[in-house]
Amino acid sequence: MRGLRHSGKVILAVAILLTSAACEGGGQGFLAGLSHAKAPQTTRLAAGRIKVQGPAGFCIDKSTKLETTSGSFVVLGSCASISGNPDDAVPRILAMLTVTVSPLGEVQAATPDGLKRFFRSKEGRAALAQSGQADDARLLDMKTTDTALLVQAEDTSPGRAEMLDDEYWRGMLTLNGHLVSLTVTALKTYPFAEQTGQRLLRSFVSSMQNANPEPKNGGQGLMDVLNRLL
Repeated sequence: MRGLRHSGKVILAVAILLTSAACEGGGQGFLAGLSHAKAPQTTRLAAGRIKVQGPAGFCIDKSTKLETTSGSFVVLGSCASISGNPDDAVPRILAMLTVTVSPLGEVQAATPDGLKRFFRSKEGRAALAQSGQADDARLLDMKTTDTALLVQAEDTSPGRAEMLDDEYWRGMLTLNGHLVSLTVTALKTYPFAEQTGQRLLRSFVSSMQNANPEPKNGGQGLMDVLNRLL
């Protein structure tokens, strides 16, 4: 699970800027000087092996893109906020999305029941907190689909961006031999109900799966992989 943690501290300052831009609306994004430009809707992580594509209205903030030997990371936000172009796309639900990609070989996983026990443990709660401290996170809900694990959590880590809601949704799935972690976090000025967050995460999962089709007869759902790893 260590591959799922590395996003928090590394990009906190960038996340603050991105969410500030989303709250302020078009014209305040990182590319505000390019009034006719449009933010990119896709990018690639993991040395090109994983294509990142969010739900409608969400675009890539390239300034947050991070590639390391242990994994890759990028933030998505409102296309209009990132480009500074009021004619660019705007999502129906304002939120901050993130993608973290880790090689499967570096991920310690378990069976579905074991994974649920993990997130209920002190180490599992620590993995859900930006600070890495179990006392700063609370597991609220977990759901499974045929291809993904969906986790709802609360993160009260010190130093967490004030404009981000404490509750967030995380989805975990396998794509092209990598473990992909997707998060959906509301802005405090634009909070959404629990079901809204879950629906947005499910849409995010579908967008990523559509962008990364598995080879015919070669795909494996997350639960299949977890069942084999212990």
